[in-house]
Amino acid sequence: GNLLRTLFSAGVYDRPVKDPTAREFHPDHENTALSAAREGLVLLKNSGGTLPLPEGRGITIAVCGPLSEHSAVMGGGSCNIARTTGTVNLLDGIRAAAADGTRVVHVPAGRFGPDRGGRAILSSADAVVLACGFDYMSESELYDRPWRLPGRQRRLIRLVSRLNTRSV
Repeated sequence: GNLLRTLFSAGVYDRPVKDPTAREFHPDHENTALSAAREGLVLLKNSGGTLPLPEGRGITIAVCGPLSEHSAVMGGGSCNIARTTGTVNLLDGIRAAAADGTRVVHVPAGRFGPDRGGRAILSSADAVVLACGFDYMSESELYDRPWRLPGRQRRLIRLVSRLNTRSV
């Protein structure tokens, strides 16, 4: 009761909640978000000169992990993000940015890790990009989650690290 009384007395409901002139999903917004994401990247450790990723004719970059094919659009509960535009998943982003002649291969992680063929690709790749983390079902204001990666992702990271020391 007190919350609603305060909202009404402040005039919150006397005006439209949404500005009808506001533009959603405008290219300027996407460019601003992309710029902020690029400027916010932090490389914690680059031992062995793993980055930048190698590229060029004959180079293979393997991409693996549960988040490799899904854009990281977060927001569950009351901050749910129902619609997005212009999102690019990691695999497609690497393919788009790779130089001509660079082979970018997706290796499905599967429930129990990559199969034998996938492990061979991971072992022989010039670099491996591993995409692990939380999805919208595990990262939300609605859920209390442990500070551990979900599922078998820690095991996947250890496996890929053993198969290829040039893993990111």
